[in-house]
Amino acid sequence: MLQTFGEVIENGDHVGLSFRATDRWTVPEDLRSSARTADTPFDSTALLLGDAVRGPVLLFLAVQPGFTPPDAPAHGHASDNFRLSLRGVLPMGPESYGEGEFRFQRGWKPYPSDNYAHGPEGGWTVLCFADRRGMRVRHVSPDAPSHSAGDAKLADWLGVKGDLTSDDPADTAGPSALATTLGVFRKPFLNGSYAESDEWPRVDETTRTVGALMGDPECGPVIIVSTTSAGGCASGGLTAGTEVFHLVVRGSCTIGGVDHVAGDMRVQRPGAHMGPIIAGPEGVDELIVLGDRRNAVPSLPETLRGWPTVIESLTFHLAETLSSRS
Repeated sequence: MLQTFGEVIENGDHVGLSFRATDRWTVPEDLRSSARTADTPFDSTALLLGDAVRGPVLLFLAVQPGFTPPDAPAHGHASDNFRLSLRGVLPMGPESYGEGEFRFQRGWKPYPSDNYAHGPEGGWTVLCFADRRGMRVRHVSPDAPSHSAGDAKLADWLGVKGDLTSDDPADTAGPSALATTLGVFRKPFLNGSYAESDEWPRVDETTRTVGALMGDPECGPVIIVSTTSAGGCASGGLTAGTEVFHLVVRGSCTIGGVDHVAGDMRVQRPGAHMGPIIAGPEGVDELIVLGDRRNAVPSLPETLRGWPTVIESLTFHLAETLSSRS
């Protein structure tokens, strides 16, 4: 079930938003003022996709140029999560992620610190919590409170519950269920970069793709990270029974003939056809999130081209990987 916040561009079968138009984004002032970043000028918005209880939350954060938010102390989240820097540098403990670099993070595993992407040109961060029941910041320090003042405000803004409002284990995300074709986890996290996409599996002569399953084993999202060379067909079009979130990370493309550049986002509604995606003259790097894996496999598979062709095999393969661990 798609839920948007702030002002989005409504187009019937899809909605649009962009890091290039953050003046449309709105966050309640009491939520902003309760955050550690209250003194940092930034804009934020969110999307809810998939299952109404166990589906993913996508958060988007745009820090203004030249500002450095304070680091968060050591903590973790119950939910598996994914984060990506589109602009600026995103620090996480001893690791840092430049533009086009990303991190898959297992739930229930803490890390020394984190922050939003920032830098002289500003910072654009995408953060996906695969299971909205497990968003709460779980501090490592035994002296830290189990809930912050902002937890209830965030839950109220998003209209979610889970561990933001409850300490009952039955109300939060289950054990980590994260698997990806990017590689094997030898730590609680796995790093990736679009700059290394030459090493990713090839879908066809112009497109390379890796994917992941995260969150709830039954209805968690499917993550697709894809790159297509100049003029290539990233997708011949698809119709899925769940939301299809699309973000241009780098380069440009047309979707159904409409231009999209870096920072532009689109969410196709369940059951609505998404037109062909054709890479621009410098190619296109894409992030795709299908909200609910139960309905992620596109209809009419014989007509598919580009990254949609791997969704069925990817979800099957990774589901088997997760099953073998249990």
